[in-house]
Amino acid sequence: MKLVASEYLKCTLNEFIKAVLERNIDCEVDPTKLSNQSNLEKNRLNLMAFVRMAWASIQDKAHLFPEELRKSWNIPLDKQLDL
Repeated sequence: MKLVASEYLKCTLNEFIKAVLERNIDCEVDPTKLSNQSNLEKNRLNLMAFVRMAWASIQDKAHLFPEELRKSWNIPLDKQLDL
């Protein structure tokens, strides 16, 4: 199953991760780690843009989600309602 998930993740997020690394945009939102607090809002917006990109990639590749994983992560409706 690890191999199946690995291939799916590469296919789904590889280009996104490359884009994030190439852009080298600051996304730090922990105020204790920021040298300049005025960058907090800009960094938050950067982070949210990357999150949207990641989710879009995941949604675009949903049809590729491996059947083996769908079956193993399937939770019957009666179990969901108990949560």
